[in-house]
Amino acid sequence: MPLSLDEMNAAFKGSFLKAADIPAPTQFTIKDTSMEPIGEKMEVKPIVEFTTGDKLVLNKTNRGAISLVTKSEDPGEWNGKTITLISKKVEFKGEYVDAVRVDPNAEPF
Repeated sequence: MPLSLDEMNAAFKGSFLKAADIPAPTQFTIKDTSMEPIGEKMEVKPIVEFTTGDKLVLNKTNRGAISLVTKSEDPGEWNGKTITLISKKVEFKGEYVDAVRVDPNAEPF
């Protein structure tokens, strides 16, 4: 029997959320923020962990959106706040790729 798309995605599930994990706008509640080494070069990056156990590597765009949604730039004040993640095409190094974005226009929780 052939694998389903869900089974294939589960087989390649990484440590961090990726666009394929967000097929529709999805709400997540922030549990904590931290700095963690990631990737082959083990670069230390900011990470948002959700109550589901999922994690998102934070970039400037998503940091700004979380700050807008939570009304705070202080990551220590984000815990317990719910945000909406979406998957969308973004330009990266001259190409369009799928990315996870915090939806700053979603209804606040």
